[in-house]
Amino acid sequence: MDYIMDRVSRKVSIQVGKLTFTDTDYADDVALLVDKEESFRTALTAMDEEASKFGLRVSWTKTKLQKLGSGSTPSPIIVDGNTIDPV
Repeated sequence: MDYIMDRVSRKVSIQVGKLTFTDTDYADDVALLVDKEESFRTALTAMDEEASKFGLRVSWTKTKLQKLGSGSTPSPIIVDGNTIDPV
């Protein structure tokens, strides 16, 4: 999983001061961190592509979008024909 996340983090991350954060993960659960709503699709597509190289797949039914902080709730997006809903 660390190899997959290293590859995904080359495409998406957030910057907090001088620190860069890409994800948090525990076992097979992952939270990808992005700083722009437009990056949701990029992050999820990268995750799906990298995981599939190892025969792993994203559970699209359990995948959700969550915005932290102020602002409106993100709109649902479609990745690989799957609708990802905000929570």
